[in-house]
Amino acid sequence: MNTNPAALTLEIVFLPIGNGWRVRISDGNHLQFISGFETQSDAEQWVRTSARAWLAKLETVAERL
Repeated sequence: MNTNPAALTLEIVFLPIGNGWRVRISDGNHLQFISGFETQSDAEQWVRTSARAWLAKLETVAERL
């Protein structure tokens, strides 16, 4: 996944089946879902506080491949 912040979109979505609220991350070619949020507010909080670190870790892993 391209982790260039300008190329990414993060969208909070609700799926009635499964884990409820999720953050959908797209770079135009790939989709990644972060799931398990009980509320929309929980998902928004993750985007505000944890998304950058998660994306940085993802980029570090991709560089090692």
